[in-house]
Amino acid sequence: MVIDVGAGDSDEMELALVASDCAVVPVRPAASDVWTMTLMDSRIAEAMSANPGLVAWALINLASTNPRQPAAEETRRALERGCSAMRVAEPTLCDRVAFQRAFSLGRTVEEYDTRAEKAAGELAALYEVVFGEALTRTGSVRAA
Repeated sequence: MVIDVGAGDSDEMELALVASDCAVVPVRPAASDVWTMTLMDSRIAEAMSANPGLVAWALINLASTNPRQPAAEETRRALERGCSAMRVAEPTLCDRVAFQRAFSLGRTVEEYDTRAEKAAGELAALYEVVFGEALTRTGSVRAA
């Protein structure tokens, strides 16, 4: 089950963290978001005391696709230094047009465009982190 709660400190977030096996917290590669993640890390640490089975991941999201833009790696290093309860997920989701267009149509990236291999590969890597197994695909969609 996926529970999507709004950002901020709320009763809904507390209940979701206590009831969950896994939390994925997206963070943009920006200084203000990294600062917020240290607060979220404290919140998750509190939830882990009530739910010791909780595994929490910080996920860098909306990273630039420009390989010369260092913000995503800088964010990764800052999160690794500043977060003790959350792990930093290895995959990074980039700011890709395929994600934007698929979302606006209410589709997955692969439903939107089977050629969107980079976007699909990023999601498959995230799936593997969260579920501990490779994503299997059926039908006409190619495997990443």
